[in-house]
Amino acid sequence: AGNGGGGSGGGGRGDGGGGRLSYTRGEVAAEAKTSIALALPVMLSFLLQMSIGVVNILTVGHLGEVALGGAALGNMWINCTAMSLAIGALTALDTLSAQAYGAGQPKLLGVYLQRSLLMCFLFSCVVVVVWSFTEEALLALGQDAAVAAAAESYVMAYAPGFFPALVFESLKRYLQAQGDTKSPMYVMGVVALSHPLLSVLLVGPVGLGFVGAPLAMAISMWL
Repeated sequence: AGNGGGGSGGGGRGDGGGGRLSYTRGEVAAEAKTSIALALPVMLSFLLQMSIGVVNILTVGHLGEVALGGAALGNMWINCTAMSLAIGALTALDTLSAQAYGAGQPKLLGVYLQRSLLMCFLFSCVVVVVWSFTEEALLALGQDAAVAAAAESYVMAYAPGFFPALVFESLKRYLQAQGDTKSPMYVMGVVALSHPLLSVLLVGPVGLGFVGAPLAMAISMWL
């Protein structure tokens, strides 16, 4: 009887451990193909987005050392004081949106997006106030006076584009949670292609000079 019980217990363990532990090459290849199809547009979208700041540096580089330093410092200030904080907070939308979509609750998915946009707007208002003290903050950190002044001009010229940049980030996560990673890539493709022309146009022919580059970036964010 003891042996019978042991056999039964062993059978139970066999049934419990009967989950599938291996996959065919075709299944692995199909899964890899799906993952790449989702990840590649996200990667390209990120690279295109980063190219905008690089274009600005290249555009103002010929205007002199102060302009180049102001643009580089301005980009760093934007990222450190606002963009990195906002992107970090928006990662919560990735999780919440995916959960809502997976649970078949599109209404909740929309609610999360609306709340995200509201928080982005409020955060943008605070950021603009903080950025108005950019020169003072940079001087307190030991930066050159001329470069600090140029950095504040750069940051404030970009300020109108900060909120739409966060709107894009929210909408990007909203779409990606539903498996649409290509639409944000297409949008950034259009922006990345048009921004260099707009930046050169505002800095040169239009005659805005140094502030033309960040203003072009702000306009690109509204696109």
